[in-house]
Amino acid sequence: MTWTILISTLGQRRTSLRRLLDGLMPQVDAAGGRVKVLAYWDNGEASVAEKRQALLDAVDTDYVCFIDDDDTVSPDYVASILGALESRPDYVGFKMQCYCDGKPTLMSYHSLEHGGWRNKEDCYLRDITTSNPMRTSVAKRARFNALRGQAEDVDWVSQVRRTALLSTEVYVDKVLY
Repeated sequence: MTWTILISTLGQRRTSLRRLLDGLMPQVDAAGGRVKVLAYWDNGEASVAEKRQALLDAVDTDYVCFIDDDDTVSPDYVASILGALESRPDYVGFKMQCYCDGKPTLMSYHSLEHGGWRNKEDCYLRDITTSNPMRTSVAKRARFNALRGQAEDVDWVSQVRRTALLSTEVYVDKVLY
């Protein structure tokens, strides 16, 4: 096993989750056992931070990332990431198309070279995010501990960034998410 994709979801979001899985699972099936998907489904009893931490704690593969249940991935998402992982980098960067009410808005460029998060007028620049595959050993050095209603990823990303353990990257120069 190489890579685990984690999904936190709610019962009332089953339609969004189904759309994501309809696009993702055929790609995972075609990966010959090198990718697995773990999801945490409840009806809001646990916070997103609690769910993400429980999912991360369960990972036993070399690489990990999260996909939000209301997002979709490109038809070549899994194959592109697996290709990038062949050289065993610490991190995989890529482009992410952002949407608002179903319409494309700004592009988000995820790469370690950005050294942080910046919002520009015409795009977003991100270094480390929960969406990008990274070494599980590094991801597990941080903990999701935000209070309910707060963004759980910001503090986690800061913790990962402070480890300074993500140094090698393969950048996939296309929209994957």
